[in-house]
Amino acid sequence: MKKVSIIGAGNVGTSLAVLLKRSGYRVVAVSSRTIKSCESFMRYVKQGRICDSNAEAAKLGEIVFITTNDDVIEEVCKEIAPVLSGKLVIHCSGALTTDVMKAKGARKAAIHPMQAIPCVGKGVKSLPGSHFDVQCDDETFAFAKKLVHDIGGIPVRISREQKVFNHIASCMISNFSVALFTIALELYKDVGIDEAEAVDMLMPMFEENVRNIRNVGAIESLTGPIERGDINTIKKHLAALGKVRWIKALYICLARSTLKLAEKKGLELGKVSNIKALLKSHIVR
Repeated sequence: MKKVSIIGAGNVGTSLAVLLKRSGYRVVAVSSRTIKSCESFMRYVKQGRICDSNAEAAKLGEIVFITTNDDVIEEVCKEIAPVLSGKLVIHCSGALTTDVMKAKGARKAAIHPMQAIPCVGKGVKSLPGSHFDVQCDDETFAFAKKLVHDIGGIPVRISREQKVFNHIASCMISNFSVALFTIALELYKDVGIDEAEAVDMLMPMFEENVRNIRNVGAIESLTGPIERGDINTIKKHLAALGKVRWIKALYICLARSTLKLAEKKGLELGKVSNIKALLKSHIVR
């Protein structure tokens, strides 16, 4: 199996196509919601043909990747199901299982790159060396494993039941960390520090935390007022956030999780109880 069709010419589909081509696969077809995305795909991949329909693209490949938005994967699979017999069909959703792909006679796999891909250039550089969670049956796993290895990835097999929790964990790190960083930038803006300077201030700490987690683990990496049991500082934080209810609610939620880590690290139980009571008294209802 070396002929590849891509349905969905966004950052993920295009990045995978570039890497598959480099690995000796032949990209034979692409289809997408807009002709513009197909033309962008061709500028990167320089192989295959743009098809007028998803079914036409699927018909030409031996391996069919569905790299669309999650919400349309099942619809796309229904559309191309009549031409999938004997092929390997793969979707790249982190949350959905192979159950959404109703295709008789086809091998089915869900292969999700555990990597942020904001653009094709970064995807092509970052996917090799990244982990890919793989959900499929035993027979198909050998094919899926080889494909991931061929593009330089690290396959990790997961079950149907594990898949959604694996995706939640990925979103918390990949997506929510960006959201938290943005909230911090907004707080700096409120006190007159512009975004560029705020980024310069935050990045060394952000990057050091990542290094520490890798080197010594999450619990030993924990620092700050909760880790120290500094209840007066926490009181000041809560008071300052009194008029920003949604950020205060988020602060309390994260502080409660942080407190659990601090307790595991050895924070004395009296301080744990006092901070827990303080946070409970400030819960936004």
